[in-house]
Amino acid sequence: MKLFIIFLILLSGCTNPSIIYHPEENIRINAGEQIHFENYIIKLVSVENDSRCAKGVQCIWEGTAKIILEINPGNSLATLDYQKREALELDHYSIEIISLDPYPIQGVPITPSEYSVSLKAHDLNKN
Repeated sequence: MKLFIIFLILLSGCTNPSIIYHPEENIRINAGEQIHFENYIIKLVSVENDSRCAKGVQCIWEGTAKIILEINPGNSLATLDYQKREALELDHYSIEIISLDPYPIQGVPITPSEYSVSLKAHDLNKN
């Protein structure tokens, strides 16, 4: 019996808990995490081509990054352009990018697991 309880405790630590998200709230998703939104599960898969102008550098262009989200059901990938502030449309919601962190610092690399994105959903049926 003790062994069974220890097994259940260990097993519960292996799950990746999801966050339940409601419209009109800002929500932060860390790399690899997922949120439940309406009938969807949204996961931050990766950030690619992060060319945002680093702190400590003078740039003539602000740069951009591609945010890759996995959307289920459907197992589809959505790629959002950070500079264009592209939005993801699901049913009657528009989910927009609020921020992408961490912001680059000259000479300090960002590992893929450090990224997080803040999102906000707007109900397109509301006035």
